[in-house]
Amino acid sequence: MESEGSNLRSEADLQRSIVQTLAAVGCESLEIGQARRAVTCPHCKGKHTPTGYMGNTPGTPDLFVGLAAPGAFPDACWVGLELKRSASARVRPEQAELYERGRVAIVTTPREALEDLQAVLRSLSAYTAPAALLEALERLKRQL
Repeated sequence: MESEGSNLRSEADLQRSIVQTLAAVGCESLEIGQARRAVTCPHCKGKHTPTGYMGNTPGTPDLFVGLAAPGAFPDACWVGLELKRSASARVRPEQAELYERGRVAIVTTPREALEDLQAVLRSLSAYTAPAALLEALERLKRQL
């Protein structure tokens, strides 16, 4: 596992590192938009990344991370993580809007992902975070 985003060559490397880090503490990650490729628009003939039924809604985060105790679906939640190689990386307007509304976290390292997930777990009033998960997140964060 990498400890800093700057040690990683690409956003794909960052995503792999974060998915591995979160899997180590029992979190499930859904990777979004892995197969998206620019296609030629039949109308304007320009190249665009598909949206809607052919792709992702603009602003959809790179990962959805599931937080729940096994078998506790009503108490489960999914956290959206938008991954960026650095704090100065370009954030699309749709991503910025979701971030400003508190719908996603923008992270640049596995450590930031862990910190944001801990904050979510602590802030959900209807969700009692499993102590083992909180402890595992804290332990792993100290190792990074």
